Amino acid sequence: MAWFKNLKFVRKIQGGYLFLAVISTAIGAISVLQLHRMVSIKDQIFNDYVKPQTEINNIYSAFQQTQFIMMQFSMPEFASKFGENASEYNKLKSTIDVTLDSLLKQNLSPDIKKNLSDVKSVWGQYKSIVADAIMSASVTKNYSMAGDIATSSGEDVGIKLLKKFQDIHQILNIESANLSGSIESSVSNSYVFVFGGIILGSGVLVLFVFFIAPAITKPIDKLKESVREFAQGNYEHNIDIASKDEVGQLALLLKDLQKAQKEKIIAAEQIASGNIRKVEPASDKDALAAAFNREVEIIDDLLREADRLIEASRNGNLSLR
Repeated sequence: MAWFKNLKFVRKIQGGYLFLAVISTAIGAISVLQLHRMVSIKDQIFNDYVKPQTEINNIYSAFQQTQFIMMQFSMPEFASKFGENASEYNKLKSTIDVTLDSLLKQNLSPDIKKNLSDVKSVWGQYKSIVADAIMSASVTKNYSMAGDIATSSGEDVGIKLLKKFQDIHQILNIESANLSGSIESSVSNSYVFVFGGIILGSGVLVLFVFFIAPAITKPIDKLKESVREFAQGNYEHNIDIASKDEVGQLALLLKDLQKAQKEKIIAAEQIASGNIRKVEPASDKDALAAAFNREVEIIDDLLREADRLIEASRNGNLSLR
C-alpha cells in the first residue's frame, strides 16, 4: 500500500468518491441497456408474434366468412342476394390476398413463411376451383351442385387451411415463449447487476469508512501527538510518518522544526558547560535563533568585560569600571 500512502491527501478522497461514482454510473448504464433490451424484445414480440397472430386470425376469420357466403350461393333462398354476396366475397378475397402478401414480406421465421406459402397455395386453389365452381353453379341455378362442392371440396380446403393455421399458431407460440424467456432473463440480469452493484458499492463504502478513512486520519493523529510532545518540550519524540502526501510533507516540516529546536537545546547545554557558540538560523525569519544569538553576543560581551575587570584588578587598577 506504499502507492496509497504516497498519494496526495485530496487525491485519496477524490479517488474514493470517484470509485463510488464509477460504480453508480456502471449500474445506471447497465440498467438502461437492460431496459433498452427489454423494450426491443417487447417490440419484437409485437412484430413477430402479436401482429402476425392477429393478421392470421383475420385471414382465417375472412375465410370462414367466405365459406358462409359459398353456402349461401348453394341455397336458392339466397338467390336474390347473389350480387350482394358476390361483392362481399370479392372484398374478403382481396383482404385475404393483401394480408397474405403482407405477412410473406415480413421478417418472420422460415417455418412460418413456408406454412404461409402453403396457405397461399391452398387459398389460390380454393378461389380458382372451389369458389368459382360454386358461383358458376349458382349462376346456372344448379344449387345441388353448388352445395356438393361447398360441402366436399370446400370442407377439404377448409380443413387444410385450418391445419396450416394451427401449425403457424404453434410456431408463433414457441417463438413467443422464447421471447418471454429472453425478457425474464433480462429482468433477472438487471436484478443481478443492480443488487451486485449495490453490494459492491456498499463494500466500497465500508472499505472507505473502515480502511481508507483511518488510513487518512492515522497520520494526522500521529502529527497531533508529535505537536503535543513538542508543546511539552519533548523534542526527542520520533515522528514516524514516511508518506509523500500533504501529511508527509507536514511531517518533514515538523522534523525540520525538531532539528532546529534540538540544535538550540544543544547550544544552550554547551553554553551552560562553558562552550559559548551561536546557532545556525533556519531562515531569515527564524526569530528564536536571532534572539538566541543576540543572547550569545551579550554573554560574550559580559565575559569579555569580566575578563577585563579581572585583569585590571590583578594589575592593581581598582578604579576601572
